[in-house]
Amino acid sequence: MTDQVPDEFREAVAEVTGVPVGMLTGETPQEVWQSARTAADWKQATGPQPPSRPPTAAVPASLVTSADRVEMPHQVTTQDELRRLSPAQRMQAYREGRLIHLGANPPQPRRIGLSGAPTQQA
Repeated sequence: MTDQVPDEFREAVAEVTGVPVGMLTGETPQEVWQSARTAADWKQATGPQPPSRPPTAAVPASLVTSADRVEMPHQVTTQDELRRLSPAQRMQAYREGRLIHLGANPPQPRRIGLSGAPTQQA
């Protein structure tokens, strides 16, 4: 003798488990519950997984903060060293801010006129 499971029972199981009524099979309440568990387990196993963290392009902090790896421009520190530079090299060192240790103020930004040429204003 097989018990026929009422539709109200299947609807109640579907509401509790979130499995559609059409997917619930079985002739007894235990079989209906088992089919609901099987469908819910399958949905959980094949459903969308939480997104994994994307790979990062960041470099380790030890490389960023390591002072021995940071190349700074050579500073002109003595008058003798300055005398050995040609006038063009002196101007380049001034523009790069490498004469600060000798008392030279850092260079001001160059003003550019509308035509693209430097202006005569100070």
